[in-house]
Amino acid sequence: MHSDAKALHRQARKWPTFLLALIFFLGLWNSTAQPRSQAQDMPAKDPAVERGRQQFGQSCGFCHGPDATGARGPDLVRSPLVAHDVKGDLIGEVIRRGRPDKGMPPLANLPDEQVADIAAFLHERAKESLESAGIPRAYPVEKLLTGNADAGKTFFNGAGGCKNCHSPTGDLAGVVGKYSPVELEACMH
Repeated sequence: MHSDAKALHRQARKWPTFLLALIFFLGLWNSTAQPRSQAQDMPAKDPAVERGRQQFGQSCGFCHGPDATGARGPDLVRSPLVAHDVKGDLIGEVIRRGRPDKGMPPLANLPDEQVADIAAFLHERAKESLESAGIPRAYPVEKLLTGNADAGKTFFNGAGGCKNCHSPTGDLAGVVGKYSPVELEACMH
C-alpha cells in the first residue's frame, strides 16, 4: 500500500504543472484568436483610401514620406491645406500645379480618379490622427516637434513681445519639466 501512496503522490504533484501548462497554452491560443475576430469586426477600408495610399507612395512619398508625416517635404497629416480641403478641391490644385517655389513639381497628367484617391488617403490619415487618444504609434514624435530654438528665442525677446509679460526665470521657470515637448508646442499654436 505504501508504494501505491507514493505513486498517487507523484501523480498529484504533476497536476499543478499540467494545469499551469494548460492555462498557458489556452492563453496563447486565445491571444492569437483575438486579433482575427477584432479584424473581422472592423469595417472594410474604403478602396479609394487604399488606392490613394499606393498612389501617394509612388507619386508623393519620396518627399512627404510613405505615411504622409513628412520627410524632405512637409507633414501632410497636420497640414492646414488638407484640413480645409473638401473632396480634393485644394489638394488637387496643389497636385496639378505643384509648388515650384518650394520644390514640388506639378503632376498635371495625374487622372482625376487618382487625385481623388490621394485626397481620400490624406483625409483618412488626418482623421486617424484626430481620432487617436494620443500620438499614433506609427507617428514619429520628432515629426510633431517643429521649429528652431534660436528662432523661438529671437521671437520671444523681439517681435513676439512675449518677454513683456513672461520670463524664462519667472513664470516660465521649470515649464519644461511640467509639460512634454508635444504639449508645449500645442500651447504655442
